[in-house]
Amino acid sequence: MTAVASPDARVPFPYVGMAALGVGSFSIITVEILPTGVLPLIARSLGETEALVGTLVSVFAFAVVFFSVPLTQLTRRMPRKTLVLVALAVATAAGILAGAAPNFLVLAAIRAVGGAAHGLFWSVVGAYPSYLVEPGLVGRAVAINSAGSSLAGVAGLPIGTWIGQTLTWRWSFVIVSLIGVVALFLVARFLPPVQGAHERGRDAHPAPTRTADPRADTAAGDDVVSVPVATSSVPIITGAVHVQSSQPGPDEGGVRAVAIICITTAIFMTGSFAFSTYVAPLMRDVVGLPESTLSAILFGQGVVGLISVLLTGWLLTERPRRWLLVCMVAQVILALGLWLAAPASVWAALAIFWTIALVGGAIPMLLQVLMLHIAPERIRDVSLSFYTLSFNTGIGSGALVGAAVVQGWGVHQVVLVNMALAVVALTLYVVGYTLPRSRARR
Repeated sequence: MTAVASPDARVPFPYVGMAALGVGSFSIITVEILPTGVLPLIARSLGETEALVGTLVSVFAFAVVFFSVPLTQLTRRMPRKTLVLVALAVATAAGILAGAAPNFLVLAAIRAVGGAAHGLFWSVVGAYPSYLVEPGLVGRAVAINSAGSSLAGVAGLPIGTWIGQTLTWRWSFVIVSLIGVVALFLVARFLPPVQGAHERGRDAHPAPTRTADPRADTAAGDDVVSVPVATSSVPIITGAVHVQSSQPGPDEGGVRAVAIICITTAIFMTGSFAFSTYVAPLMRDVVGLPESTLSAILFGQGVVGLISVLLTGWLLTERPRRWLLVCMVAQVILALGLWLAAPASVWAALAIFWTIALVGGAIPMLLQVLMLHIAPERIRDVSLSFYTLSFNTGIGSGALVGAAVVQGWGVHQVVLVNMALAVVALTLYVVGYTLPRSRARR
């Protein structure tokens, strides 16, 4: 009988096992976002418009939304390690097969299968560390795993884009997916098995772990909760963040506040991905840069995005309401600046583009941390699942909105759409959450 790890047992910390999950995360996240880097190459190869090819991002994201929960329920009795291997194998196979797709419809179908496996992978991997290590070490385990996710944006997307430009977009999918084959071996060999939720007789998503190390500015009587922050699609985690959890006030906490945050997230992500899905044609057609520079541009974006997540995780999450407001206002101003600068100045456009990555990278994480602040403990896990749903719905909707804008008004206008939806998200946040909360405290 196979030994099963328990967080209550005194066992060495599974560095190699967590790193194996990180390698798998790197591979499938890179495959997820790769179309944004090789979009023009796919369009020319398949004889389709760039607007249509951009919807491959939507297909993937909506597959995550629609299939994650049903697949998680159907497979809840499977051993967790086996499920990780199956999901990773299917996602890896889908990435390799994408490189052989003869036309757009087949490629879209393969992306849908990959998205379903991707969502299942994250539904298991998100909780895996909490079953494997002691509560006090969950943050470290999550940080190691999430390093692979972060590196997908920093290195995976630029390298995949460079491979596509040097060879073909088909080889970029195949080579990146082969990293998933390596991850399969590492996970099978080094990841300790754990007991799933039904085997433990408790919920699949354990409650956040209380710590005894409150921040210096925590008010007396507040609890501090260490919460792994993640999404099931584009991950934004680098570790555990400390979330003050106090009793909700009259207009703070509860279903209404959580709903406002989730809707704000969906609107913001729609604007963000309407813009980011079409970065390649924007840089080529509006800014005037050759396609050969795109991998370097995306590398810069990835580095800045990683810095954003690190700064947010360690510096900004103590006051998420304030910083969220600042970042959302800045996002609106920067988007307007990029719209004006893109056709006028290459260097100004690049500087603003990378600054948008810095500011925009913080907003989803701040929204999630704020939601965990305000959600009563009894609905915190459900709130996180709805946040994930909102996040991925925004990704899928954004690529579709961007496609319509590119087709109807040109790629330059996706920046304006990004700004407009950021204004809508900001307005909803202020009117729906910030102002009612301020009135309730008077």
